[in-house]
Amino acid sequence: MKSYLHPPKKIEPIAPPTLKEPDFEDFTALDLETTGLKRTEDIIEIGAIKVRGGKAVRRFSTLVRPRKSVPYIIEELTGITNIMLADAPKIEDVMPSFLEFVGDDILLGHNIVSYDSKFICREAAELGILIKNPLFDTLTYARRLKKLTPMPESLCLTSLIDHFGIERENSHRAYDDALANIKVFYCLRALERTILQTK
Repeated sequence: MKSYLHPPKKIEPIAPPTLKEPDFEDFTALDLETTGLKRTEDIIEIGAIKVRGGKAVRRFSTLVRPRKSVPYIIEELTGITNIMLADAPKIEDVMPSFLEFVGDDILLGHNIVSYDSKFICREAAELGILIKNPLFDTLTYARRLKKLTPMPESLCLTSLIDHFGIERENSHRAYDDALANIKVFYCLRALERTILQTK
């Protein structure tokens, strides 16, 4: 009842800081599925994996009931249907437990700076919470390495997964993409270290 009497005060989201160097072992990998690519779209799935010392130790995975219907093209891409989301929790109910799971961790994701973080920051701001977690973007990292060594023409997550021979159970599902992206991160870091050693 208290939440109805004292609703959270909405604030303006501010872009979190970004990290350039991959010199960390503890982080949370994040991936989202949404109703579309525009920043005004809704989150329909959150997948996150907490990593400690290079090992996955905890997972967070949930569907999220959007404010709008999921377009057919997104259903086809993700396999997530409106029927599946009918009884899923709303984002305002999911965010507190998600933010508690993340804590102060570095957030790692593929295109997280331009995409995933925008949704998370927006929804957190709706609850009066400012996201300050540092971001590390594996897409930016791959672009940097492409200047030094042969890489796929496309640096999307699927291309890098194929390039490094990584297995992924379900594409375009948040948890599976987050898990695959952890492996991509370590492959990119090993590649960079090899490049530096040969110079």
